[in-house]
Amino acid sequence: MGVLAVSFAAIFIRLAAAPALIIASYRLTIGGAVMGAATGVAGWRSPAHASVAGTVTRRDLPLLAIAALSLALHFWLWTASLE
Repeated sequence: MGVLAVSFAAIFIRLAAAPALIIASYRLTIGGAVMGAATGVAGWRSPAHASVAGTVTRRDLPLLAIAALSLALHFWLWTASLE
């Protein structure tokens, strides 16, 4: 299912009538919601392994921010390249 979704993403983005930044924002928001729901379900089934927040330190936060911004920039530029 994931391979099909990724395979058709460029086609659906090309057909969309919205600016690249809006498309990329929606794509990241929907992906985050799906992953958050999957994490919540996994945590509900196994509460002992539900939270990874305890393993993230303050020192990791700048790296996480850089990774998130890089991913957002990647999606924005990739979506803009399809136009």
